[in-house]
Amino acid sequence: MLNFLLKKHGGDKEGFDEIIASAASSAEPHHHPTDKLIEDNNLLKVDFGAKYKGYTADITRTFFIGDEAKANPKAKEILQIVKEAAALGRKAVRPGVKTSDIDRICRDYIASKGYAEYFTHSTGHGLGIDVHELPSVSSRAETVLEPGMIITVEPGIYIEGLGGARIEDDVLVTENGYYVFSRPDETNEKPL
Repeated sequence: MLNFLLKKHGGDKEGFDEIIASAASSAEPHHHPTDKLIEDNNLLKVDFGAKYKGYTADITRTFFIGDEAKANPKAKEILQIVKEAAALGRKAVRPGVKTSDIDRICRDYIASKGYAEYFTHSTGHGLGIDVHELPSVSSRAETVLEPGMIITVEPGIYIEGLGGARIEDDVLVTENGYYVFSRPDETNEKPL
């Protein structure tokens, strides 16, 4: 269905093998397919990308399947925290900011909520012709953002036995701020 929709809306092809994981399987950041059925009232994590005119998009969304009111309260909590951390990270993108600062903002927020040990990967990566390019958005990265760069911002929390949540968006560094391709209504500036 995802591939049908991406082609219907002008995409050339999928950008990479998608990741679709639910319930406890969503606790694996890069889950591999199984024959396990998706269960109601659990987290569902979908990481999907598209190719368009030679360039790659990469987004992840996590949401609940079934009745969210019946979902595990801790699963609801980690999804809300990840959404908030991702929003903070996106809003920090602008020229002159180090990619390690974006990582620190997301990581510190998640740590302030008591989940530091469950954020097990970097906060993002560069994006362009390939799905994973430089710069890295990690604690060790020293790249300074410049207009025209595109990065992902993708904090996550993964708890074995419960599940995982990740929100990933593609963010363009503009002359004075940022443009979120996957959330144009949130953006403070139009693309270059």
